[in-house]
Amino acid sequence: MIRVEPDPQGHNRLLRVRLLGPDRARELMFVSCPAGGVFAVPTVSGCRRICVWTPDEVKRVDLLRPSLQTQLIWAASRLVELIAKRVNPRPLRTASNARSSPERGMSDSAVIVATRDQPRLFRLCWETILAPAIASGAEVVVVDHDNRDPEALALIEQARCAGARITTVQGPFNYSAFINIGVSTTDRERLFLINDDVSADGSPWWPEFHDRLDAGAAVVGSRLVYPDGSLQHAGVVLGMGVVGHIGRGRSPTAPDPWNLFSQPRRVSAVTGACMAVRRSDFESVGGLDETLRIEFSDIDFCLKLGRQREGCWVLNAPALVHHESATRGNPADGPHAGVIQRDRARFLARWGNILAWEPYLDPRLSRRGEAVQRASKRYAVASSRK
Repeated sequence: MIRVEPDPQGHNRLLRVRLLGPDRARELMFVSCPAGGVFAVPTVSGCRRICVWTPDEVKRVDLLRPSLQTQLIWAASRLVELIAKRVNPRPLRTASNARSSPERGMSDSAVIVATRDQPRLFRLCWETILAPAIASGAEVVVVDHDNRDPEALALIEQARCAGARITTVQGPFNYSAFINIGVSTTDRERLFLINDDVSADGSPWWPEFHDRLDAGAAVVGSRLVYPDGSLQHAGVVLGMGVVGHIGRGRSPTAPDPWNLFSQPRRVSAVTGACMAVRRSDFESVGGLDETLRIEFSDIDFCLKLGRQREGCWVLNAPALVHHESATRGNPADGPHAGVIQRDRARFLARWGNILAWEPYLDPRLSRRGEAVQRASKRYAVASSRK
């Protein structure tokens, strides 16, 4: 058990958290929270070492069996979530009750999308994502990255006539810079950052994003599928290679015994192909890092915001279609390969020391690949000792 008690010195925003073993309390730590309680977690008897994560610090305590370290890290992260819910008991809405609520508009929202010479995909995005958003009151900002294709130019002009704001940029591909430029042209409070290769089924796609932001999430992403219906994204997992998409390629009819894909859940990060964030949070971290031109700027952004509010969440609905990497082509082709290697090196220099810990994935699941499968006992022990 982990017991949360009021701070004996009377600090209004502090609690003493005791990690209770079979004999006595093994460690004290402090978290920001005004009310106490007792929370059940996996057993800690017989453990030797553990990294306990709180919103503000990481502490090491001596326990008896290192093989349980990963499970206890996961349990401690769940404790922090439970404490946060006691601070703000308003429940996060599920996808089902969000749909049952009256449809809300987009008058406080802006949708930013960058595009270059992808007329077929941009048409789909316009018809299913952007045009419905404009009809609901959103401001749409299209960042025109030096389009040359006549059909693409004609579509952009049609978007301008329909009320979209068009911002033209030139130079090498830099997704982070394009999004930052687009955000700078609007003053709306809620920002939807969407790739031009994402499309919807035509129904309103934004209510669940609004509900999750209202409930306190800092960043909200969506489940994304490939055109054949197989899974592309349902949250980013740290330490899966560098980072990975658990369940990528999963069939929509496959069972979900771990509840990874059937309900909204908190994650370490979401893909920048579709994410929602408040302007105040976006600006608090300086937007997307423009030194990460192609890869990892979305993950970097989420990790910076992950400990604010209720962190990053991925929705199970709506399931948007993502024609991945169509905007910039194959990342292994041409000059993109060198840029991606530099992006990777910068990301690892900044965040490599935390990639061993994934607080939002059940430690019984493997991170050795993107398939959903149990971790081997040997891998679980090795992961706990990293």
